[in-house]
Amino acid sequence: MTQVQSPVPDTAKPVPVAPVITNADLGRQFWLDAYGKEVQSAATYSYMWMADQAGHMGIGILLHFALTPIFAHLPQALGLGDFFASPFISQLAGFIATALIVSYWEWSAYNSDVKRAQGSQFPLQVGLLKANAIVAAAYMALGGGIGWALHLEWQISVPIIAVVFVIVVLMARPWLRQKIIWQKAALPFLSRLADMAPNMPAASATALWDLVCAPPPPVGPPRAVVMAGVIGSGRTVMACSIGTEFAFKTESVRYLTFSDLIELAEANDLELTPPAPGPSNIGYWPWSQAQVLIIDDIGPLVENSHHGVAHGPTLGLDKVLADCLGNIRAALACRHTVWLLGNSDDGNFADVEAAAATIAGFLGVADPLPILLTRPQTPVPPPQAVRPPATAPRLHIRIDP
Repeated sequence: MTQVQSPVPDTAKPVPVAPVITNADLGRQFWLDAYGKEVQSAATYSYMWMADQAGHMGIGILLHFALTPIFAHLPQALGLGDFFASPFISQLAGFIATALIVSYWEWSAYNSDVKRAQGSQFPLQVGLLKANAIVAAAYMALGGGIGWALHLEWQISVPIIAVVFVIVVLMARPWLRQKIIWQKAALPFLSRLADMAPNMPAASATALWDLVCAPPPPVGPPRAVVMAGVIGSGRTVMACSIGTEFAFKTESVRYLTFSDLIELAEANDLELTPPAPGPSNIGYWPWSQAQVLIIDDIGPLVENSHHGVAHGPTLGLDKVLADCLGNIRAALACRHTVWLLGNSDDGNFADVEAAAATIAGFLGVADPLPILLTRPQTPVPPPQAVRPPATAPRLHIRIDP
């Protein structure tokens, strides 16, 4: 009987590949972050997240050490009895109080983030935000547990701390994977669509959110998003927000400037040959394997080409694309691409539509999405002008042993 094997993606080909972060990758990143010299290497989001959780645990330890003697002595000093005089009772009370305090703190921070997102054209991913608050509170509570253990005999404290360490590692795995996926996108900074003030027509926002929620290539069809806007409309912030949304859905994203992409195209460099591009302690996704490719600063080069600075005085967008990116057309066409045009002082949406049609024609993709950004509107419209998905997207991470 012939056995049919599941197809294995060929990572040596310029096709969209979903992120795969194995346990070995996690261990390697942990070692690079923990053992590396931060002053001599690029800062990583994975390191910052681990440092945050270590800080949360430190807060829990300090709170427990501060609250335990308070429970042990303050009630008696106030004439309320000596019930808490027992070391076990005062330490237990200190742990419970620590857990309650940090839980309230994170609950309050979560509600503040939800209120801050009101008025956005895009729904806040409350599920992910809530899970983040719960994890932060849990790490502080675990720190309180370590603080309690440090009051005990070593025969008891060592096993307790060992169990806490195992819990810490297990809780960290999915979150650390998410941070690694994001930092491999080479985005300039982290931003969420729900943090953006309204700066586009409602129909464009709805179409963009539908694209973010839909399966990207290779599952879904490739699309081209073309954005332009006036100075101050937040073009790059919007690009980073789009990239972050896809990355937090555990999809591979890569950010490049147009000039960098041209240089890679001229060298026919698909970035498939090791080492991975970018800092050695991060290793960006090869652009030719990203499911979403964000291309910034296309406008200045195209505008300069009209003045004979780049490639001649008569070149338009179609000519720039054909001459500069013609040999990587097929690699570009099989993934989502987000193109950031330059300043659009006249606010002519027809120009953006024409640019989107030109780019879509070059790539051979259907249904391009042109977006004209404006300066953020005031006053803001009602919250969640875009309908949320039927079910809030959850954190799905592929785990390969």
